Amino acid sequence: GFTAAMFHVVTHAFFKACLFLGSGSVIHAMEHVEHGLHKEGKDVHFDPQDMRFMGGLKKYMPSTYKTFLIATVAIAGIPPLAGFFSKDEVLAMTMNAGFVDGGSWVYMMLWGVGIITAFLTAFYMFRLTLTTFHGSFKLPTKIKEAVGSEKFLHENPWNMTTPLWILAILAIFGGFLGVPNFIVETFTHEPAHINLLHDWLYKVNADYSIVMSHALEWGLMAVSILIAISGVWLAFRMYNNDQQEESDAKIASRFGGLYSVWKDKYNLDDVYEGLVANPTVKFSDKVLAVFDMKVVDGIVNAIAGTVRLFGSLFRYLQTGVVSSYALAFVIGVIVILYLMIS
Repeated sequence: GFTAAMFHVVTHAFFKACLFLGSGSVIHAMEHVEHGLHKEGKDVHFDPQDMRFMGGLKKYMPSTYKTFLIATVAIAGIPPLAGFFSKDEVLAMTMNAGFVDGGSWVYMMLWGVGIITAFLTAFYMFRLTLTTFHGSFKLPTKIKEAVGSEKFLHENPWNMTTPLWILAILAIFGGFLGVPNFIVETFTHEPAHINLLHDWLYKVNADYSIVMSHALEWGLMAVSILIAISGVWLAFRMYNNDQQEESDAKIASRFGGLYSVWKDKYNLDDVYEGLVANPTVKFSDKVLAVFDMKVVDGIVNAIAGTVRLFGSLFRYLQTGVVSSYALAFVIGVIVILYLMIS
């Protein structure tokens, strides 16, 4: 179990980082489109992170598209990419825990939750990829002033795409660090040691190692693959070739108010803004106002007051009488001579 968790953290770093950087590459390109329209004197504003304005970007951003697709396949759990091996091992260990030491229905339930989550992950990630990169560029159809704006779309420079390719390659081959031993053992009928990560962590994980039957492992792997493919198939069925608006309209008509709740993300943003963000901002404003008045202004006023105090003291020396200045000069010379002699 521990090895599976560590394995998934490692592979997750590869494909999830690739997806984040790929998203940044797309956002950067969309911002370039907006700036290009502004240079033409068009007052066009849109959210560069809104997928509804995208589409067809694979034609203009081939490197970003290919690396993003690789990372999407990996996170969806499609073999033989990294996400498949690590996610499958986590799910397998969870299921098997239900049979060890008397077992528990809790592990079965957790495995079921994991399977549902795996399906949703494959679905929404391919929905994201298809909506962003496939079909046609939708900004000109959404905003009339943006007609012809696709001329501003282009691939980002090498210093942005190189990290994408490095992470994409790791997302492809990183899973071979933890290829399950049972795959080889099934055919050789001898103990195998191809799971490098498991062998490396065995000394710290020996007390928690779990032995599973090969039949169970193959069965769970088949279920995992079937679930991932089902999610991908549904995404293609609903969102390939500019079907987003049509699919969303069908969902809205079928689920009605529930669709609105989903679209508004269960209103969690509104709840967070009302219960956390706004009260925090108001409280911070009050605290900062007091801090600014008492501390910042206090320090400034204290320095100014000190300068005024010394200024008022030295003002008494400015009598305007020449003889007083001459006397002060003589006294100063005497003091200097005394200090030099002594």
